[in-house]
Amino acid sequence: MKNYIIIDSIFLKEEIPATISFYKDLYPNKIFKDINIYNIIEQISRWFQLTGEYKVVVLDALGSSSFLQVKDEFFATEKATFKIEIKNESDLILFAFHNCFVEDKEIENVFLLADDSGYVPFITKQLQKGIEFTLFRKHNEESSMICEELGHVRYTYIDYLLGYCLGLDTSEL
Repeated sequence: MKNYIIIDSIFLKEEIPATISFYKDLYPNKIFKDINIYNIIEQISRWFQLTGEYKVVVLDALGSSSFLQVKDEFFATEKATFKIEIKNESDLILFAFHNCFVEDKEIENVFLLADDSGYVPFITKQLQKGIEFTLFRKHNEESSMICEELGHVRYTYIDYLLGYCLGLDTSEL
């Protein structure tokens, strides 16, 4: 498979409650949608007008992705299909991330939902091979993925994506 969405479940487990809390303070009377794996995929697909087939890999450490509740391993939007796979690793999530590239030599495009400086060497190596990355990370003042090696990599802030998943529109973000 050439196209991937890779999700660091520990990162999302921290960011989802923080984002919900932030937007609840901002809009105390608003009723929010639940965030789940499917609306995360749907929002990424909508933002980037994805077409074709994608593999969604949830990097899980010690059951940290259980909040994502994957009920069906296949998901489709109008123009794209997604196969969801949970990689349960008792070791480091970074090791599971590295293994994605060892197991599949055909990767060309990766949407990565993560923010950990440990990813930087792996991403840098894959960039040298011509793989394109889009990062969903924390804001600049909080991100641990701000560095010269990733200076030209496309990114957006994770709380914008999660805000859309909560049902907010652009003017509310």
